[in-house]
Amino acid sequence: MKISANPFLVLSLVVLILAACGKSPEPILNTPTLNTTAAGDLDLTFSGDGLIDSSLEVNSDRTRGIGIQTDGKVVLAGTTGVGNYGVTRYKADGSGLDLTFDADGIRVVDMGSATDTVTAMTLQSDGKIVVVGEVAGGFGKDVGVMRLNSNGTLDNTFSGDGKGFYNLNHFKDDFVTGVVMQGSKIVVSGYVQEDSGSSNTVFAVLRLNSDGTPDLTFNGTGVKRISFAAEGAFSAKAYALSTANNKIIVVGRAEFNANNWYMAAARLNNNGSLDNSFSGDGITIFTFRNVVPPCDQGFENEAFGVAINSGLLLVNTDPGFVLVGRTNACGNSDVAIARLNANGSLDNSFSADGKRIIGDAQFESARAVRNSGGLPMPGPSVSPRKITLAGYREGGVGGSDFQVMRLNWDGSSDNTFSGDGKLTTDFNSSHDRAYALALAGGKIYVAGETKNGASYEFAVARYNAN
Repeated sequence: MKISANPFLVLSLVVLILAACGKSPEPILNTPTLNTTAAGDLDLTFSGDGLIDSSLEVNSDRTRGIGIQTDGKVVLAGTTGVGNYGVTRYKADGSGLDLTFDADGIRVVDMGSATDTVTAMTLQSDGKIVVVGEVAGGFGKDVGVMRLNSNGTLDNTFSGDGKGFYNLNHFKDDFVTGVVMQGSKIVVSGYVQEDSGSSNTVFAVLRLNSDGTPDLTFNGTGVKRISFAAEGAFSAKAYALSTANNKIIVVGRAEFNANNWYMAAARLNNNGSLDNSFSGDGITIFTFRNVVPPCDQGFENEAFGVAINSGLLLVNTDPGFVLVGRTNACGNSDVAIARLNANGSLDNSFSADGKRIIGDAQFESARAVRNSGGLPMPGPSVSPRKITLAGYREGGVGGSDFQVMRLNWDGSSDNTFSGDGKLTTDFNSSHDRAYALALAGGKIYVAGETKNGASYEFAVARYNAN
């Protein structure tokens, strides 16, 4: 028969013996269970391994947007294999599709053409899902905006049937790249052909009322087109946008010829006019690299993501912002990060000159960025500010991999994150590219596409942030 000793009686005897010897007992410490997770590790509480990939329609499903609901459920949006708008919603723990969303966790919507393409999504504060992209119209590509209710049904309070179609310039191709909420307004970024028969393009911003009608208080038409001709550029393309304090920031690239591209940014007032307190005329350009001999093919700089600076944001103050993308010279494409002050100048407190390049001779690109931390309110508790960016790196196992980086606010790599501030993730030993990023509940969510065999699928990874 096994006899178990009473630990409290044993402890009492030890204390009595030590006291009799004139010694005080050593304090007994509670040893916590070691936590083997660290910042940058895949979150194994999410889908068992931190990764999900799933198919909507045959052959080629590609994610371009992610949103995290207040209940932790994960919403992805992208283009389905047969050219429709597709949205999926997963349970908060990643254990499967959320069957309360359109009965099977998947909503596919035909926007009316064979070439519907989703480029971005956002969540409204009421849980409605806004998805934007491009659809084939009578005179080329048009802007297509879809809004779903939180249960996955089309929202008939938006444009009558949940689907709206718009032009950035009549009879020209419209290219859609981003969407954000500005209060109850929906703001869409993109670019459009400037003249008939010309391939030259300009930045374009569309603002809609909540019911889907163009907001006529925005530049009189709901559409603002922005040229960078004043900077000497013949063409420009906008890829992302953000809003703060009734201002709209749009970023992308300005083209001086076929081979020389500068990072470009514009800031608009709430009425759609260019904000002259930003760089004097509302627009700015800069470059990370110029031509490096003996290369003569020029240089490429373009911003694919933007985030307003985190910290204490006061009403009627203009925060600066962070841009991320890529820079290329001599065929070497690296991740490029820049931080700008509110007036449009480069912030020299970031990496000494406002710019940082990260790369290792492989093709790398950052596609999204989020800022976190800072001082949310006056007081002694300060959370360090961080810059998290996501994209992809070529040259991985069989192709490209998701890539995530985190920087300290001064631009240095955050070595508390994955040891050196960067990591790559392989889904299926093939083509893995991340295009969207979200931070929520102490987790980092990165979404994009993975190639599984011959087919592309929606993909999302969740990492520990702390």
